[in-house]
Amino acid sequence: MKKILLSASLCVMLTTVCFAEEPKAIFQSDDANITASQMVYEYAPESLYHIDTQIGFITDIMLKPGETVQHIAGGDTVQWLVDQATVNGVAHVYIKPLAANIKTNMIISTATHSYRLVLSSTNRFDPIVSWRFSAEEAAVNKKRESLIRSAKGIPQDASIVSDSKKTKKLNFHYRFIKKKNVTEDMIPVSVFDDGIRTYIRMNPSNRYDLPVLYNVDDLEKNKLTLVNYRVKGNMFIADRCFTRARLSFAAKRSLDFVPEK
Repeated sequence: MKKILLSASLCVMLTTVCFAEEPKAIFQSDDANITASQMVYEYAPESLYHIDTQIGFITDIMLKPGETVQHIAGGDTVQWLVDQATVNGVAHVYIKPLAANIKTNMIISTATHSYRLVLSSTNRFDPIVSWRFSAEEAAVNKKRESLIRSAKGIPQDASIVSDSKKTKKLNFHYRFIKKKNVTEDMIPVSVFDDGIRTYIRMNPSNRYDLPVLYNVDDLEKNKLTLVNYRVKGNMFIADRCFTRARLSFAAKRSLDFVPEK
């Protein structure tokens, strides 16, 4: 069976934006992962889910654990039987058609989600239907990591540095000077180093004006050396530290940054 690809990203060289695939308008049975007799879909709040039902059989709709059904709305409330129960903290909605070859839609609402179903009475049925919530779980994990880092006194930008020993030695004490014709969105959000590399987090709103990075060898003579860097998300990573560096956006647009002593 095909798996829905929710987080596929297209990263273009020297850009800071990744584009995620849009969810489908209608998820079909081929889009589900099947575990035993259970069909598991990726939850998308604005998408519809096509569910096959059959006369004489019950389809079990399993909601997210801990949720409580607040309302069930159906387009056809005459030719369909609907019941519900809660088992071990999981809400179940049971659906059964009373006629063949009929269709309707149904919306099951809880305090946090709306499950939008398109029901068809066919010669086969989906025994169990449930959802996974990958995007929500990722957001929760990110928030949890943020709280842990805050509790440990580790700045958020430190997550880009994989070596825990280097993380303890990060220097965030940088300041920007000599700004020439730069707009607010051109100014990096932060600059820090680990004693070996320098990390420059660009403003995510700046999608197009990507700078050239120079080491300032001699300020009075305006002697500069081009420095190569690689891009990870909206972070520029240079394999060196600086006493003074320059981000040049154009001939007359630049700003320097220096470590504070």
